[in-house]
Parts: sequence; structure tokens; C-alpha cells
Amino acid sequence: ETFKGRVVVPDRKQAISFSGAGYVLPREGGAGLPVMTVNLDKVKVRLVRVNDRNLVPSISAEKLTMSFGTDDVDEVINQNGSLIRKGEMTITGPRNRPVVTAIPLNDMLRDKKPGVYLAVVERADAKDDERSTPATNWVLVSNLGLTTYSGTDGIAIAVRSLADAKPVKGVALKL
Repeated sequence: ETFKGRVVVPDRKQAISFSGAGYVLPREGGAGLPVMTVNLDKVKVRLVRVNDRNLVPSISAEKLTMSFGTDDVDEVINQNGSLIRKGEMTITGPRNRPVVTAIPLNDMLRDKKPGVYLAVVERADAKDDERSTPATNWVLVSNLGLTTYSGTDGIAIAVRSLADAKPVKGVALKL
């Protein structure tokens, strides 16, 4: 007996995510921040700079490891930092497959100084009355990379350039 029929497989649910919990990017050069999307043609992108004075309270409150909702992002903007860029980014790629697109942080940070930033990516097609959870990721933008070595006689810290991995002279560190 033969059965003929039509099977319809619906599109995958729209999704936005980052692959890690945070990134360290060199101030000069460097690639963009990769964001993964499924079935989205456009996303909203916001970049928030956390005020240097608010880093210790943010770390103490474990905000650097938490997931953020839209209200949480607004709280960071209003209480701990400032919105430095807001815009939309076009996504191109096949339907129903993960697409990785680089957020052009170098362009977004062209006139900004090193620091801690929160990248926020949301659906561009979401209506005002729809609650969608944004994808968020912390980004540390710096020219310096620190490496610590622990031994029986104490701790040694090496400071290197992220651009060329060479040691940096004349850097003062406070522990």
C-alpha cells in the first residue's frame, strides 16, 4: 500500500545569540563581535559604555555574568553607563540556518576610548507591545592584555600589547 501526502516543515523560530559570555577586543584593528541569528533579516544594535566608576559595583552585583532583559539594559544605561551607539544591522544568509554576522565594533567605537561595553542585539521587527529578550554580551576594549603567574614566592604579572603580543613598558598596576 502506498501513501502519498504533503509534509510541511515550518520555519525555525527566530533567534539571536552570542557564542560566549564576553570578549576582549584590541582597541585598534581586531575583528567585529560575532552574533548568531536564525531567520532574521535585520536586528537592532545598541552599544552601552559602562562608567569606569560603576565597574566595581557591577562586578560586586555579578552583573557581568548575568543575562539581561530589556528593562535590565535600560537600567544599565540610566544608572551605570551611557548609550553610545544605536542602529540597525542587515543580516544576510539562508533561511532556517544559523548565520554569524560580525557587529562592526571598530566603526562603532571609532572615537571612543578603551573600556567596558555592553553589546545589545534585538529583533528589529518586534512590535512595541511584544516582549523579546535581547542577546547581550560584555566587551572589554583595550590595548593591554594581562597574564598572571603564581608561584611559591608570590605573583608576577606580564603586560603585553594585544596588537602584537610584545611586552609593554612603563605600565603602572595597582592590586
